[in-house]
Amino acid sequence: ATRQVITPVYTKKGTEVELRGQMQGGEPVDRGYAQPAAISPRRLTAILVAVEVRGDTGDKEDRQSLRGIVTADTLNRIVTGMSEAFAQAESSQQVGVRSLRRTRRFGVFSRQFYTAFTSYMEGDYLYIHVSHLEREVDTQKKDKLPQPWPGEASDEFRVVPTKNMHAVGPYALAVRWRDPEFAKLAPSLAKEGVRTRTILCLLYTSPSP
Repeated sequence: ATRQVITPVYTKKGTEVELRGQMQGGEPVDRGYAQPAAISPRRLTAILVAVEVRGDTGDKEDRQSLRGIVTADTLNRIVTGMSEAFAQAESSQQVGVRSLRRTRRFGVFSRQFYTAFTSYMEGDYLYIHVSHLEREVDTQKKDKLPQPWPGEASDEFRVVPTKNMHAVGPYALAVRWRDPEFAKLAPSLAKEGVRTRTILCLLYTSPSP
C-alpha cells in the first residue's frame, strides 16, 4: 500500500511549509526531483513576485486583471520556509506551501484569505502549481485548511507566464530559476491584498503601487 507522508518544516503566523512524499513498502517513492537544492529567499522572492494569474470566469474585468500569488505581508514567511524546505527535500518530496492572510477591522481580525501551492525542482526548472489563491475562508470554522495538489484548483484562474517561465497547464508554471534575472532585487508589493494590474491592448501596465 502507498501512504502519504507529510513532514512539517516551517510554521509562523499562519504560514506553513512542509515536505510531502509517498511511502511504499517502507521505502520512499522516488520521483526523480533535483533535490535537495540550495535556493535563497532573495531569489525565491524575485520568482514569486513575477508569478501572475488571471481570472478565467468569462467576466471581462476579471479576465483583464493580472494578480500575483503573494503579498508583502506573507512573502517573507513563504520564501523563508521554502528555502529551508528545499535544502532538506529529497528527490521523493514536494514542497507544500499554505498561507493564511488575515485582515483587521476595528482592531480585530475579521476576514481570512487562503493561498496554497505546491513546488518542486525537476531538471533545470522550479515548478509551481497554484491550487488556492486568496480564497476567503470562514473565520469561525476550525476545520483544517485543504492541502494543495498539482492539477487541482479551487477557483477559476489561469497562470500567465512571464520572462524565464512557461505554463504547464492552466494552474502551473515551470521557472528557469537559475536565470540571472532572478538575482535582481524584486519590485515592491502591495502591503495587503493581491497585487493587480490591467492588460490593455496586449501591453501590460506597471504594477499598481
